[in-house]
Amino acid sequence: MATNIESLPHEMVFEILLRLPAEDIRNEARFVCKKWYEITGTRKFVYAHLHHSPTGLIIQSYRNRDRPNFVATRRGKIEKSRMLFRSIYAPDTEFANLFWSGCNGLLLLCDLCGEDRCSETLYVTNPATNQHFPLPKCIGPAYRNSGMAYSAASTAYKVVATPYNFESGKLDCVILTAGVDYSWRPVRTQHLSLEVRKILKGIPLTTDGFIHWTDKEQPGARVLTLNVETEVITESRVDPQCCYRSERLKYYLSRGRSLTLLVSCGGLSWEFWNLEPETGEWTKQHNIDLESREGELVNLIHRSRGGPNSYPPPTPLHLVPIGWLNNGDVLAFHGWHPSSLCFLYNVRTLTIDSFGMEDHWHNLIFTSHRNSLVSLEFDECN
Repeated sequence: MATNIESLPHEMVFEILLRLPAEDIRNEARFVCKKWYEITGTRKFVYAHLHHSPTGLIIQSYRNRDRPNFVATRRGKIEKSRMLFRSIYAPDTEFANLFWSGCNGLLLLCDLCGEDRCSETLYVTNPATNQHFPLPKCIGPAYRNSGMAYSAASTAYKVVATPYNFESGKLDCVILTAGVDYSWRPVRTQHLSLEVRKILKGIPLTTDGFIHWTDKEQPGARVLTLNVETEVITESRVDPQCCYRSERLKYYLSRGRSLTLLVSCGGLSWEFWNLEPETGEWTKQHNIDLESREGELVNLIHRSRGGPNSYPPPTPLHLVPIGWLNNGDVLAFHGWHPSSLCFLYNVRTLTIDSFGMEDHWHNLIFTSHRNSLVSLEFDECN
């Protein structure tokens, strides 16, 4: 009976490799044999592996930008690891800039170690495979106001930016197809009022096939949505039930396939709304209420501080939603006090867990991400 590794059925090898982290496949597994190399290089495997990988959060500090943390949950356990970004121009040097957006394992960032360190040139990078793709220069500073989404219909990644045009004195909205276009092209915004166009100043949120901007001046009032396939921006009003009390805190978060809105009802409870991007309709989901779990949260705080005799947590507790993990099953919160502790709440199993951060939350940026083998060099994924 044959026991050679290459004698295993193709389907079995495919399923085994799907369960390996992207970094292990890229650096080790694909070199085991020719068969594994060919399987992991196909477009079918790359995107099957993508959808098999759990969504996590990148946590990056304003003060220590070069080594962000990646936090995900797998089999009910929290996995926390360091991410390493290598410079294009100096392979032994790490990236040292903030990133704001990502899609399917690809991230948008600037390489401050390169020759254009003052130009704010955008790059698409995959930290798992250490591949970097420079984008054409924009007409103005754009990295804070840029987003990226995947168009499944055209199998293309599109990047949108809203830089301030110093020549015209206006806010532009431009787009390009990453890896294809050599210049940015304008997105039509003439149908939007001048007041509504101001929403484009914000940091965008990405869902499957769409990029969203939320109203920061009047939270909960309007959302602008760009369909990256048609490259058309539409305006939608948030359900009036979300906004009947303007003083309530509101948090917009990407859940992958949809945009969510969490409306604070207190320190430990939120109304939960879901936006369908294609129709612009909001649907109310079950409320998230942790008021009855306050004692459990307090115990987690005591455990992080060394025991119940440590400095007591504040009363009442107050949590802030920061992102979805595990493909929309787990909601992450940071606490006002202690400000270096995050909580994870599984909306399906109703379990609560926590992990510590190395900085206070007000110094941190939280970005949804999943490790993948996706590349803009599609000829590698035949």
